[in-house]
Amino acid sequence: MELVLLADHPNVIDKVASWYFKQWGDNHPEASLASVRQTLSQFTHKSAPPILVLARDKHDFVGAAQLKLHDMAAFPEYEYWISGVYVDLAYRNTQVMSLLINAVLAKARELGITHLYLKTEKLDGGHYRALGFKSLKTLNDNGRRILIMEARVIPVKVSRYLKTP
Repeated sequence: MELVLLADHPNVIDKVASWYFKQWGDNHPEASLASVRQTLSQFTHKSAPPILVLARDKHDFVGAAQLKLHDMAAFPEYEYWISGVYVDLAYRNTQVMSLLINAVLAKARELGITHLYLKTEKLDGGHYRALGFKSLKTLNDNGRRILIMEARVIPVKVSRYLKTP
C-alpha cells in the first residue's frame, strides 16, 4: 500500500468525486457530481490545506482522506479538520483507513498543526477513538446525530543532542 497526494495525481479527481458523491451525496441535496469534482480540484496542494491523501494498492486507488480548513461553520474556532475519509468497499476492514488517518496526522505534524477535528456518525467514536481522537460533543447536523472529535497533534521533538543546520 502506498500513500500519495492528489496534488501528484490530479487525474484521480473524477474517481474520488464519484466515491464521495455516492457515499454522501444524499446528505447534501444541493450537491452534484460536478460540484464535488469542482471542490476536489482545490485539494491539489502539498504544503497547506486543503490537501487530499490517497491510498494506492499497486495501480488501483482505494481510499482518500482530507486535511482541510473549517469543515463546520458552527465551529469557526476549530480550524483544521480531517474529512472525506473514504475506503473502497473491497478494502474496508483492512488497515487502509488507519494508514490514511495516520498520513493526515503526519502531514498536520509536518505543517505545525497542533489540533485536528473530525465529525462522525459513529457516536462511540468508532475507529477514530482507537487512533487517539477524543469526543468533544454530540449534536444534530442536517437531521443526523454526529460526534465531533479532536486529536492533539504532538510535534516531533528534536533531540538537544542533534545538530540542526
